[in-house]
Amino acid sequence: MAWENRRVKDVATSIIGLTYSPEDIVDEKKGILVLRSGNIQDGKTVFSDNVYVDAKIPQGLHIQKGDILMCARNGSAQLVGKCSYIDENYKNCTWGAFMTVIRSRYGKYLYWVFNSCILADCKGMFQTSTVNQLTGRILDNISIPFPPESIQQKIANFLDAKTQNIDARIELLEKKKERYTTLRKALINEAVDGEGKEWKTVRMKDVFSFSKGLSITKENLEENGIPVISYGQIHSKQNKGVQINDSLIRFVNESYLETGEKSLTQQYDFIFADTSEDLEGCGNNVYVDRNETLFAGYHTIILRNKKHQDNKFLAYLFLSDNWRTQIRQSVCGIKVFSITQKDLAPVEIVLPSYEEQIQISKYLDKKTSAIDLIVSSITKEIVSLKTYRRALINEAVTGN
Repeated sequence: MAWENRRVKDVATSIIGLTYSPEDIVDEKKGILVLRSGNIQDGKTVFSDNVYVDAKIPQGLHIQKGDILMCARNGSAQLVGKCSYIDENYKNCTWGAFMTVIRSRYGKYLYWVFNSCILADCKGMFQTSTVNQLTGRILDNISIPFPPESIQQKIANFLDAKTQNIDARIELLEKKKERYTTLRKALINEAVDGEGKEWKTVRMKDVFSFSKGLSITKENLEENGIPVISYGQIHSKQNKGVQINDSLIRFVNESYLETGEKSLTQQYDFIFADTSEDLEGCGNNVYVDRNETLFAGYHTIILRNKKHQDNKFLAYLFLSDNWRTQIRQSVCGIKVFSITQKDLAPVEIVLPSYEEQIQISKYLDKKTSAIDLIVSSITKEIVSLKTYRRALINEAVTGN
């Protein structure tokens, strides 16, 4: 039998979730579970970072087996449309107002359709400069390939089996990657730990002078111009902290050379982010390991060694758990943590002789570089498997 094209609303019902306020949030024993975008991870429903609210579940808003839970509104366009399949009944459970449940007798097949390129190709319809939202009207009118029900079941069974094997392989690789990442961190912690050694304890303000980055915003960035590194690039996963990665570079107009001279960095400087969205990111920085014209950008602090010497040892020290603990104890904030010059100035650093600093940094360069190569290889394999997974889904649900 031939495949048809159907609109979502012809084969399913989309239901917006429960509206609640922060004041309604209670502990687990007193409320109902409200599923949010964070409960969707890699196409699966997970129950971590749960939110419970003091409310009754309205008629029709009980999560049911066979439902598709979808993120319908988010600041990140990449997260809008991500979904999971509810494969069992959950008591006392609903979903939030920024979520949509798609309910249909064809649920499992539709789940795979929504994980294909079909929904991704519609991103432009709900991506805006402010709020990215997949409204019920947009979702309902999306056209999807719709084969006979017997073929739908075969497609769903095929993709269940194939992706399960792929996902198992990805999970093993992710764990392997995590082990190497943990090993890298342990090597750094051990190498820069001055406990029991005759190293000198000094304060940050004894070693560094402080200045601020440019007072700009994202809107001031340009395609070309003078290189700049700002808050966002410092917190990027591409930033290892011990050297400049070209992927971190952005640009500002050359006119800032006249007005922002104090925000220019020098070789051996550090560029610290002055805010973080979580405690783990407090203390994140970039070490300026090369001599070039480079600005520190928005939400940054420049640290300049008063002796103007190679700071590679300190770049590794700033990655260590002991040093980060001091930062985390001094920052303030609720949703965003602020890291000021005042916070950094009294923080202690323990230093060996300068000759030993150079030896330790060279040792760590060699060890971490070897680990980074392994992690890079693992990452490429994971990306390749995810690309194959997407292609497999697209081919199966489009009939091509």
